[in-house]
Formats: sequence, C-alpha cells, structure tokens
Amino acid sequence: MKRFSSMISLLEKADASVVEKATEAVRALPAIRDCSDVDALRREVPPPNDPLLASTVEELRVRISDAQTTFDLGGVETAIEMAKGIVDDASSIDDLAVRAEAKLLFGRFLHSSGKSKEAVTVLRDAIWASVASDYDVLAFESWNTLADAYGAGDREIGESEIAGRNAEAFWLRLDRDP
Repeated sequence: MKRFSSMISLLEKADASVVEKATEAVRALPAIRDCSDVDALRREVPPPNDPLLASTVEELRVRISDAQTTFDLGGVETAIEMAKGIVDDASSIDDLAVRAEAKLLFGRFLHSSGKSKEAVTVLRDAIWASVASDYDVLAFESWNTLADAYGAGDREIGESEIAGRNAEAFWLRLDRDP
C-alpha cells in the first residue's frame, strides 16, 4: 500500500520525463494478490512495541517506498541520495529490520546504477541486519542482490555463486521452490 500511495503522490506532480516512465513504474508495483498472501504477511517483521519507535520505523518505511518509487520513475540519482539519507537515519535507531530494509534499498540502487563494488559492502550489512532480526524474506533478497552485484561484469563469479547458494538456502527456509 505504501508503494501505491507513493506512486500516486509522485505521479500527481509528474513532469514529462516522469510520465514516460509511469507505465514501467506501475508494472513494478507489487501485485495486488500479495496483499492477501497470509503466509507472506506472517513473515514480515512486526513493528516495535514502543509506540515512538514504531512511529519512526513507519516513517522510514514510507520514505523507503518514496525512494523506490522515485527510482522506478527514473529519478535514479535522487533516489540514491534519498536512500543514503534513510540509511543514515535508520542507523540511529534501535530496529535492525528497518536498517536491513534501508541497506537493501541503497545496495540495490547502487548496483543498478553501475556501482556494484560499493553495493557489495552495503548489501553485506543488509544481510547481517536481516539475519540478526530474523527477517528471512529480506535475507533472501539481500543475498540474491549480492549475488548479482558480485557477478556484475563477470567480476567475482565464485563469490556470486556462494551468495546465490545462500539466497537459495533462505528461499528454501521460506518453503518456496527455488
């Protein structure tokens, strides 16, 4: 729902370059059926018990959605800067799950923009935080993105294979067929 809200908000103030990317960006939104996938919803890490911390985490998750939507609509450099700010802010609070989400976002953006070497360090941090917070879905996504980052330009194929095997292990933990 956050991504959908972000998309609507950004499309309301879209210029011509954003409108050109709108169809692709809307296709990148999560499928509506995901909203009723009870197993997937159970795998999400619940918000913190502390109401103030929960509010901060929610605000960071809205910013994560905004950054992803900005990226999807072609604002790559802006989205990278947004993600860096989110990582900085998430690092200052006591919630490893949202730290993992922020790091994964930033790592994906770096990798997608050709900065795969920088992405590796960020993605390793995302893996650590997702495993430490028992966030298996995010651990899978982080390992999978790390495998891509290592494999970019056939750079480190051995490391890519190891990361891919770790992604597969988390995929199996999630009871999915690899």
